[in-house]
Amino acid sequence: MDAIFGQFYEFVTHNIATITGVAVALFIGIALGESGHGLGLFKKRSTPVKDPLRLVQSIPSRRRPFDQTEMLRMVSGAEFTSASLLNKPEKRLFRMIEDIVRAADPSWRVMAQVSLGEILKSPDKHAFRAVNSKRVDILIVDSDCLPVQAIEFQGSGHHLSDDAAIRDAVKKEALRRAGVAYAEVKTGDSPEQVRAMMRGLFRKTAA
Repeated sequence: MDAIFGQFYEFVTHNIATITGVAVALFIGIALGESGHGLGLFKKRSTPVKDPLRLVQSIPSRRRPFDQTEMLRMVSGAEFTSASLLNKPEKRLFRMIEDIVRAADPSWRVMAQVSLGEILKSPDKHAFRAVNSKRVDILIVDSDCLPVQAIEFQGSGHHLSDDAAIRDAVKKEALRRAGVAYAEVKTGDSPEQVRAMMRGLFRKTAA
């Protein structure tokens, strides 16, 4: 018995690479369902997939990772409706600023609800994450699409949230450090006050 075991051990020792390769190939073949008796995780199909969504839905949920395909499944089964990007006071302000900017410099553009992560960069990944998903109500960009000024509309219920002030401070400081002007328009500000604010912006950029 010892002699047989010794021979077996010697055979395994000298052929370990071959044995490992065969085992891996066998496992992959089973997983892919090449023999027709696979695990069914990635079973080979003889015909092209015409409906990717149906293919995703056919995979048992316990085997599906929560990734883009899972998101597609959820979205395809949900209802969506469109919504206005701005509320009524914000729309009035947006149109007013758009008219002012168009008259002052036609090459500039006015944007709404812009994510700070799209207009600010930082080598500090933690600081960037702090502002990445935050937005400004209105953003003015120059002819090169570089941010010139961010404008926040402070509606009547803006500061009802406990952390609204600190969120505004975070945005304001990040923009200041990037050299982007920041201004606030409050409920009750007159059109003339908004125009005066914009004239101040144009004077600074022209200097």
